[in-house]
Amino acid sequence: MISTIQKLGLGAIGALCLGLLKLINANFYLGTTTSNVALGAYLTYGAYLILGMAVGTLFCEQFPTDANKTRKSAFLMGLLAPSILIAIITKPIGGDNEGGGKIQGIPSLPTAMVDFFVSSAYAQSPTPTAAAAPTVTVITKSDAVPGLGAGIKSALGAQTAIQDSLFVVGKSNNETEAVKTAEQINALFKKGNEHDLKAQVIKPQGGNEVFVTIGNITSATGAAETQTKAKGAAVKALTGSALLPTEQATAKTLLGGNVYKSEALFPK
Repeated sequence: MISTIQKLGLGAIGALCLGLLKLINANFYLGTTTSNVALGAYLTYGAYLILGMAVGTLFCEQFPTDANKTRKSAFLMGLLAPSILIAIITKPIGGDNEGGGKIQGIPSLPTAMVDFFVSSAYAQSPTPTAAAAPTVTVITKSDAVPGLGAGIKSALGAQTAIQDSLFVVGKSNNETEAVKTAEQINALFKKGNEHDLKAQVIKPQGGNEVFVTIGNITSATGAAETQTKAKGAAVKALTGSALLPTEQATAKTLLGGNVYKSEALFPK
């Protein structure tokens, strides 16, 4: 017979082995998520250990004449306990390796150049008919930055990608100029029949700067896909014919954008 302490330890080791495999698959949440997401994930993996210890102790098979078989059963029960929980959720854990960037890297919108090209373009020809001008949307940190709940869901396999990234074109202290830039980008998308792309202006609560983005906050992979489509539309516009000066400036501004973590947009 093996002791209860041994069973607890073997159950914990079984759960730890599974947890390590999942953490490796998620790159240990290093540099890919916010600290709250990582904390939530690690707390969940800690719960895996407790679950493995409980199941390994209570449900392992007893072999009075063969302690090795009892140890093996306790280990397998510990390994199986979190596996069952994950299987109920049915989705695997996954880390998002793409995306990144810091607020210092976001380019400022070229306001003076835009004003010059806008006046020049309107003197030559009217811009394409566009939808209603974008408005400035104020976002809070709790809305944009994943927290403990996201980490727990990730560790449980309830979601495969953390919604913490977006494609940012540029920043400005002037809301009017940012809205104008977003409107010009949308006109460029409409002219190129890029109906699934849309520029918007967001203002993180507590900050003075506004940001022109394409699409909403999504996973790093989703933001990277948006970046590829948006820059592809800009290249197509620049290589096309009969491009107005304002459209040239807009396309070049679009090419300067990059993918950033949503947390980076908020003032420290």
